[in-house]
Amino acid sequence: MSGGKAASKLLVDLNDSRVRRLKEPKPVGIEDWEDVDTSQNSYMVIENGQVQVTPVVNLPRDSRLVDIFLLFFTQELSDAIWGSLTLEQRTRKNGAKTTIIHMTYKTILKILAIHIRMIGAGETPKEGRSETRPLRASLIKHRKYFSEIFENNEAPGIFYLEWFTSHFHITTNFFEQLSRKFQSVLDDLGQIIVGDEKLLYFTGASGDVREVKSKPDRIGLWFYELMVNLKCEKPYLLHIKLFRSEKLTKESMPVWHPVSDWCNVINRHNEKPKNPNSILIFDSYYMTKASQAVIDKANLMFIGACKSSNWNDLTAKVEPRVLNSGEWAGIYAPAKHTVYLHRWDKDELIGKKYVLSNAFKKVRKHRSASKLVPVYDLYNLCFNACDIFNRKLHDKLWPHRYGGNCRFGESGHQHKFAFGVLLQNVFYLAEELGDPRIVNMNFEEKCYELAFDLYRYSVVN
Repeated sequence: MSGGKAASKLLVDLNDSRVRRLKEPKPVGIEDWEDVDTSQNSYMVIENGQVQVTPVVNLPRDSRLVDIFLLFFTQELSDAIWGSLTLEQRTRKNGAKTTIIHMTYKTILKILAIHIRMIGAGETPKEGRSETRPLRASLIKHRKYFSEIFENNEAPGIFYLEWFTSHFHITTNFFEQLSRKFQSVLDDLGQIIVGDEKLLYFTGASGDVREVKSKPDRIGLWFYELMVNLKCEKPYLLHIKLFRSEKLTKESMPVWHPVSDWCNVINRHNEKPKNPNSILIFDSYYMTKASQAVIDKANLMFIGACKSSNWNDLTAKVEPRVLNSGEWAGIYAPAKHTVYLHRWDKDELIGKKYVLSNAFKKVRKHRSASKLVPVYDLYNLCFNACDIFNRKLHDKLWPHRYGGNCRFGESGHQHKFAFGVLLQNVFYLAEELGDPRIVNMNFEEKCYELAFDLYRYSVVN
């Protein structure tokens, strides 16, 4: 099938409007709101017993980069991806000769080592370069590096490297499996857990492409993210999920849907043992009445920024009491420890903000906290974990494009994000374990060390 015909077929599929609508959960109404005298009262985070503030990592302190990588990219995951490839995808035709491609886990690790080295080098193809096939040139260059070091162990040939790059992808079908690997190395998620999203630039043929002009990349694939901040002050991703077009899946994905996923991750993990102090934080895109109902049902604490238009009844109670920038006002429902707070920030770029939370109790105001804005300041302090993680991904992903030659690039783009996240999690966990040598390495050096050890592992094991 040609690329044009395939794209036309895709567009026809998108015109099918039969979509199964998920039943929207309804929040339990709260009627007993009371005003809060900001000169006398404030709010304090509810603490149930001893609070474990930061996540607890359950790895040996001497774990190497390759040890952590292999905990995430297991043979089980590799076999699942390989098993998803059709016989047609694994068939090579050369004239009258037909070959069925097969790769062992060790061969796959060798190729991933080459890929990691290429990511570390960051050799992004640019217009005006002499190479007509920059991907092939880069594959040959980094294959040669390993071939010269491991002379007695033949590296995969260039055809297999190119085929693998085009076909072997961690797609959305494997995000949940990979996410559970990320979660498995933590005994405790800590107190603050942040949900957000990443729009990764992509304009290829896909029904899942979203255009969001307020985002830096403006158009692309939208990935939901759940993160924690490690003790070393580096963000660590717990869960990823791709936004899917309802016209493709025939099922709606409202904003409370990822919130439900996040609640499930927290509650499932908190069974070992239960951490009653976890607080889920997210921005106003997710803070709807349906999301509040989902969180209430999960019996979790949360802080969510709010669009005032979604909470007109509550906004009407607090907005008239904030007359100047720098001021704040709140209302409180004691039965559910729920706070709705309005803050007019002195920063003109921020302006008027609203937050809703069930993680605070009303207390008498202490003189030492006179300049603090409760709820709002904690939200601002903690929410930037996802922003930091996403900024750190910039220029640290697969540098070559996927797709072309009648192949869609979407699966490769999903892999680009998932594999970039995997590497970043590996590196941040290694820093959390405290190896000063790793802490002082730059991204390129970490990639080169991981690539070398991974290739050596595939040779000697």
